[in-house]
Amino acid sequence: IWSSDHWFDYEEVIQLFKSIEVVLLKGLLITQKGIFGFNGQAGEFDISEYDEASESRLEIIADSEPAALNAAELIERILCVQSE
Repeated sequence: IWSSDHWFDYEEVIQLFKSIEVVLLKGLLITQKGIFGFNGQAGEFDISEYDEASESRLEIIADSEPAALNAAELIERILCVQSE
């Protein structure tokens, strides 16, 4: 969970979600391009646009602890761009 004053970089989020290997990826992220919901498997997920959100949230389910730790580490690297 991230507060609403942190925005994710939309392009980096999409690239990351396409590349990580997880069983399930589900979240709502505030980005510089808007608020988007993600649902599905890495590389194959649906994206929905939302009008508002009080925070960003992300849930990842992986089939092993190393895979989960790797996904979390990669997400933290693109954590956010500061909102204006």
